[in-house]
Amino acid sequence: MGIGAFIAAAATTAAAHQVDLVKTWATVWASVKHAGGYSQLSNVLTLIGTLLVVASIARWIWSRRGSGHPHPHSHVLWTMAVGALLILPGVVVPALLTIADVVITAGIHLLG
Repeated sequence: MGIGAFIAAAATTAAAHQVDLVKTWATVWASVKHAGGYSQLSNVLTLIGTLLVVASIARWIWSRRGSGHPHPHSHVLWTMAVGALLILPGVVVPALLTIADVVITAGIHLLG
């Protein structure tokens, strides 16, 4: 069994083993957003963070285009770090939890 087939099999059996960290996080994050009264602010911060990450990648590509030697790119790293912090609860955490779901399900599939 190849690794791709194994991961696909693990992902399809996630529902059978009730491993769904993403749904739990979505429930927790929705309750935090609504309890704090800043659900629209959270959406705006996620949008701004996404734009910062995309702009920093585009700026890095544009600066690399003109010359063959590397330049210090600390401004790109700082911009990407700020953008990543802004999108952390809405994008990064669910992505990491999706990976964790697949790994846990694969472990259950191997052991069970």
